Amino acid sequence: MKLICSPASPFARKVRTALIQAGLEDQVDVLAHHPLDAGETVIRAHNPLGQVPVLVTEDEGILYDSAVIIDYIAARSPKTGLLPAYGDSHYRTVMRRQALADGIMTAIVGIMFERRRENAQQAPGWQDRRMRGVRAGLDAIEAEMDTLSPYPCIDALSIACLPDYADLRISDLIDWREGHPKLEAWFASLAGHDALTRTHPETGTALT
Repeated sequence: MKLICSPASPFARKVRTALIQAGLEDQVDVLAHHPLDAGETVIRAHNPLGQVPVLVTEDEGILYDSAVIIDYIAARSPKTGLLPAYGDSHYRTVMRRQALADGIMTAIVGIMFERRRENAQQAPGWQDRRMRGVRAGLDAIEAEMDTLSPYPCIDALSIACLPDYADLRISDLIDWREGHPKLEAWFASLAGHDALTRTHPETGTALT
């Protein structure tokens, strides 16, 4: 298998972490490409949307979108606990929490891209709107921490990839710890976890 990804992408980190949890990392060659430079050509050749991550498989062809890829990984390694069984009473709750974490990270990505534009071209209103989503999303996660699935279930894994990315991209705009003591304590409990350490957006070297 081949994983096409940008090392700092939180969605690529989700997939890389899931691969480690599933014990499949040795079966994957990682190709690092950034969608905003020359790597876009490679990415778009596999995903018409030009987005990462993309997983090239031997049995199911090309897969993109982190949720789709992790569904594939979970099927390959069902005992890992990445996904609850379809039809379980909490299945859609887990999927909704994954979507919540993914939505926050998508907003952060949007803020990052907006801030890379020339000052005269930036739209402060759009950045403010995305930041409102980030804050409201963090509040929603905090309200559900008591019922969060055990790590590495996909809702917990997705949320685990969020704090480091917020620190990396928008630490001057928000400290996610403020007002979110349950999230902060939970995230601290994961400190030193092998898969998360190896895929850290600044220092992780997993699968390389």
